[in-house]
Amino acid sequence: MIIILYWDQFFLMQLKGVFMRLTLFLVVLFVTLTSYVAFAQGPYAGVSGAVSFTGDSDVKVAAGAGNLSYDTGYGVGVSGGYDFGATRLEVEIGYKEADLDSLSAANLNFNITDTTLKLTTYMLNGYLDYKSDTPITMFIGAGLGMINGEFDSGNDSIDDTVFGYQASIGGSVAANKNIKIDLFYRFIGTATDFEQDDVKIDYSSSNIYLGVRYLF
Repeated sequence: MIIILYWDQFFLMQLKGVFMRLTLFLVVLFVTLTSYVAFAQGPYAGVSGAVSFTGDSDVKVAAGAGNLSYDTGYGVGVSGGYDFGATRLEVEIGYKEADLDSLSAANLNFNITDTTLKLTTYMLNGYLDYKSDTPITMFIGAGLGMINGEFDSGNDSIDDTVFGYQASIGGSVAANKNIKIDLFYRFIGTATDFEQDDVKIDYSSSNIYLGVRYLF
């Protein structure tokens, strides 16, 4: 009888310990999850800057065709969106500049002296975030919208707006609960050539971005 009573008390003590540990685990899990959700979701705004490497452009006119190359340029952007946790949706306005470097062509009258390509993008972007147990989050994204391209040489210019797209891959680091630092690569292209009169110029670029997002 004494042995049975001792065993019952021992069993109850062990069971009580299990319940206490389980309760503590559930409390910690609840706090962790609610903190994570609070951190991961909500509206945000961002700014970014980029080093831009514009790809060579094919130039087509009635008299012939040629190839344009560019100096390394720069870009800036502002964005606003909503973080759903594993996905993000945002609108973004970007601006880029790159000076024309050289023109290789035969029978092509196209002045590139002091000519600058000015690009303005209006994009709707979507992202997939791959979160981990660390402050680092990897992501991929894609965007669709309109791109305005202006080849400005002072006296003459080519100005056109066409449909464009972009694809991004990179990562972000959480500086604190509200601020994330982004570093990513982005490819930008146009679906059709920039065109004015009888001149057609295609466009694509590779860009390295560094940005900051603030989660409200």
